[in-house]
Amino acid sequence: MLVKAFRLTRFELCSQVIEGEHATVHWRVDVHSRITGVIVPTELLDLIEVRGARIGSYTELFVPR
Repeated sequence: MLVKAFRLTRFELCSQVIEGEHATVHWRVDVHSRITGVIVPTELLDLIEVRGARIGSYTELFVPR
């Protein structure tokens, strides 16, 4: 449902830190609502933990700017 309702544009990678089995990615996008037409600039932070050769944990935080 989210894929049908929103479109992401103007992707900007702000930072990426990888330390052992942990990675943090800070990025920005404009989120377009396909329903209302509203565009909201948004900052996101992905927190990733790898266990073995697989993703063990993935958390995404976001806040409209």
